Amino acid sequence: MTATAIDPDLVRRTLADQAWRLNHLYAITDKDGRCIPFEMNWAQQAFFESIHTNNLILKARQLGFSTFINLLQLDTALFVPNTACGVIAHTDDAAMELFRRNIKFPYDHLPDSIKAINPPASDSAHQFRFKNGSSIRVATSMRSGTIQILHISEFGKICAQFPHRAREIVTGSLETVGKGNIVVIESTAEGNEGYFYDYTQAAKAISDSGKSARLSDFRFFFFPWWQEPSYRLNAPQIIPPTLTAQFERIEADCGCVLDPAQRNWYAAKRAKLGDDCFREYPSTPDEAFFLSMEGSYYLQQIAAARQSGRIGVYPPDPRAPINTSWDIGIHDYTAIWLHQQVGQQQRFIGYLEGNGEPLQYYVDQIMAFTRQGFVLGTHYLPHDTRKRDPKDGVCYADVAEQLGLRPLVIVDTPDLLGGIQQTRDRLALAHFDEERCAEGLKRLSSYRKEWSERLGAYTSRPRHDEASHGADAFRIWAQGYQPPTAAHRASSRRPVSALCV
Repeated sequence: MTATAIDPDLVRRTLADQAWRLNHLYAITDKDGRCIPFEMNWAQQAFFESIHTNNLILKARQLGFSTFINLLQLDTALFVPNTACGVIAHTDDAAMELFRRNIKFPYDHLPDSIKAINPPASDSAHQFRFKNGSSIRVATSMRSGTIQILHISEFGKICAQFPHRAREIVTGSLETVGKGNIVVIESTAEGNEGYFYDYTQAAKAISDSGKSARLSDFRFFFFPWWQEPSYRLNAPQIIPPTLTAQFERIEADCGCVLDPAQRNWYAAKRAKLGDDCFREYPSTPDEAFFLSMEGSYYLQQIAAARQSGRIGVYPPDPRAPINTSWDIGIHDYTAIWLHQQVGQQQRFIGYLEGNGEPLQYYVDQIMAFTRQGFVLGTHYLPHDTRKRDPKDGVCYADVAEQLGLRPLVIVDTPDLLGGIQQTRDRLALAHFDEERCAEGLKRLSSYRKEWSERLGAYTSRPRHDEASHGADAFRIWAQGYQPPTAAHRASSRRPVSALCV
């Protein structure tokens, strides 16, 4: 048998086509650990065809984006001289695993003829350097050199667990990428604050406007679970009315039709994962952040309020007194919730927040309601407001009373974790005006446990950050507020000034 001659021109043209190389040269390990040929799936193909300079991918799990982006970097380093590629992960172990699974394994399984074109000049557990001057390395942050293709994996998790590292990535690593080169940030959602959330909202706003992203803008990519062809299950599942309503909302919002197999698949996932399904397999970008922060104290309660219609339009009612609950920051944030009891409803009609402003500033905003015909009720302050400032001897509760905040109730909160549980319980009764309480709801959703890098787990202590002040002010209401008759009795206590120490 005569061997078929290979056209050298065809070989050159084929190897010059990156899409062909990605779909024919590389091997990866599948979910079961088997070595299989790599071929782009629908989501990877869609991203590859629309790749921009700055790219942000919000995604469902198991779509293979980390694998694909790392293969794209490896392929570019092999075939484009003097290309520096960087991969950032949230931990050293995660970085090493990405290098081992997505870079070294595919390289080791390349045909020898391809490896001979550009052999490595050096390699280690976290870096390849090739004879053509290109390189690819992994780390938890990168601040030196110039990078042509930077991949930041699970940036949402980095922002949530390691905010200082997220800041380093933004101020350092992103600055190493020259103008016109490529940045790819991919992550599942992890809370409605931090760089990833902010970048997502900005990129989504550009996408929603129909405008084209500029070179300096992030192009937004979102891949929901219902677009994945394999997410189907023929075995019938029990689908409760709440889930049926959710499917109807998805179809209305997304203009899609969910067939029975898709509904069965999601129902099975929802039964297994519970509310984590919103984060792991989002239907819409907003849903991805719906219940997405690990370690959050109140996120599920806020989600339940939203699902039950307790977050909506609740304007101030002129028939009910306006109560306030405070967290006073002397040289920090001050947060105030505005509350009314209307019938049996616990309504939150506003949220105030500031940083470094005098007490008079907040009192003036509250007193403005009286000029609109509203009546003020009881003002709930934390226990530390009865202490005197050692510098000037000022008792802040006393000052608040002198400024017109009467009656005051000082709320003692010795058991922090018990107070958090009490707040969870009382959140089930709360109604929120969505517009007037938007910032406060964000604070409640973002209030979370402290992450320990040493332990690699969340501690039992709350994290002190911008969210904690709004959450503490709400906890003061949860632990201090009593129905009007009881509150009126509380107002007959000794003057607050007598309690200052």
